[in-house]
Amino acid sequence: MPGTPLSAPQPTPAAFFGLFTLAVARWPSPTYAAATLAVYGVFAATGPALFGFGAGVVMRREKGLIELKRVSPMPARAYVAATLVAAVATTALALALIDALALIAACGCRRAAGRR
Repeated sequence: MPGTPLSAPQPTPAAFFGLFTLAVARWPSPTYAAATLAVYGVFAATGPALFGFGAGVVMRREKGLIELKRVSPMPARAYVAATLVAAVATTALALALIDALALIAACGCRRAAGRR
């Protein structure tokens, strides 16, 4: 196994934010939207942290790839740092999806309020 690609950010938190905050809510208030933005932001950050970093390291250890990396000239800290950077980058992309959806929805609400 030459390497593992950076996993794409999961659209699930952004889809849930759009569904439950923007589409289903009858009277979405700014306070409710901000609270759900925070909740789904944590949801978006938890996925890559648990499954991108934690489960990935465990899976590689079970397959024996960690032992293979020990005999390579790469320092152990570089492997951990690269895995953490990949998880942080995936988290940043997932949060950017949610924030972009919130900004688009906020612009749409302002336009609708201006038409009344």
